Amino acid sequence: MTNSAQVIDVGQALETMLYDDTTASQTYELYGPKNYSMAEIAEMVDREIFKKRRHINVPKAVLKPVAGLLNRFLWWPILSAEDVDREFIDQQIDETAKTFKDLGIEPADISNFTYHYLVSGPPRAEEGCGRWVANA
Repeated sequence: MTNSAQVIDVGQALETMLYDDTTASQTYELYGPKNYSMAEIAEMVDREIFKKRRHINVPKAVLKPVAGLLNRFLWWPILSAEDVDREFIDQQIDETAKTFKDLGIEPADISNFTYHYLVSGPPRAEEGCGRWVANA
């Protein structure tokens, strides 16, 4: 499960932290308003591309070595072992950390931006929840 935040919201939060001295040494959990499973995200993508893709649940212990072998023998990247690790991470949100709300920002739901990300590709900062510590 992931609470992905929209990259524009994350950028706005980082800008706020940069210019606001009261955010120094504070930890922020920057996550979106809704928790999505990989299946729900895949369904959002399928709706936008008007195609139903097949998703087969494979245990991590099987998928990780297969991904490694595929990347050794194919010249184009398919799925890396790191990608497999990421797919099996469940977010653990620190309840004591500050959030978008503490910065006066209402995060947007990523389901409203599916088309945008499919056309332009997601920025790297968009991948999941960001944990940011503002340093003095």
